Amino acid sequence: MNDETKAMLGAYLKKMLEAIEHGATFAGEQIPLVIQEKLHFELVMNILWGAFFFLIYVGLMIPIVRWWKKDVPAYSDEIEARIGITAVSQLLLIPTFINVTKALKITLAPRLYILEWLRRML
Repeated sequence: MNDETKAMLGAYLKKMLEAIEHGATFAGEQIPLVIQEKLHFELVMNILWGAFFFLIYVGLMIPIVRWWKKDVPAYSDEIEARIGITAVSQLLLIPTFINVTKALKITLAPRLYILEWLRRML
């Protein structure tokens, strides 16, 4: 290898190391902002999804409650249908509860949420 090639490789290597250092500095500055934006985004999305499922639940429960207030014989197929529909509508409380607990975790323990998020990525 001649001196000119060594000089060119040295110059390229120096430029690459400078680019890596600048990239690391940039990433170090941006990581806290990215984490903060991720937390805000997840908080808002969990609140919105929780509200969405809760509003659907309320929208379903209003006609179900009115339906239950109608007189029905002591035993009929309609009673079984009412019980089934009421039970299925209660399932909407599960995603509501999950989204609310995630929003609480983001608000009360953001580092724990970030650690769990990073663990899921690995």
